[in-house]
Amino acid sequence: RWGLIPWFHKGTVKEWKPLTTNARCETLATTGTYKRAFQQHRCLVPFSHFFEWSGEKGHKTQWQFTPKAHDWLCFAGIWDHAQTTDGMIESFS
Repeated sequence: RWGLIPWFHKGTVKEWKPLTTNARCETLATTGTYKRAFQQHRCLVPFSHFFEWSGEKGHKTQWQFTPKAHDWLCFAGIWDHAQTTDGMIESFS
């Protein structure tokens, strides 16, 4: 699941509200949500394309980025698992 749900979350998956789809390298080692994953659970996240948006709120333009050779590339990632009331879930950022 994309959007890290940290090990300490005990509620439902839907109850996890922070937006954790992307993590900042400047705060990985110190933010409680990411700290354990950064120390213990690093991974590669394969992708064939990704999207970024630009422009003002309400008038954003979506841009798709694809590797030149149309191959797969990888982002550096972190993952964790949490025992939620919905069951065990593995997630990543």
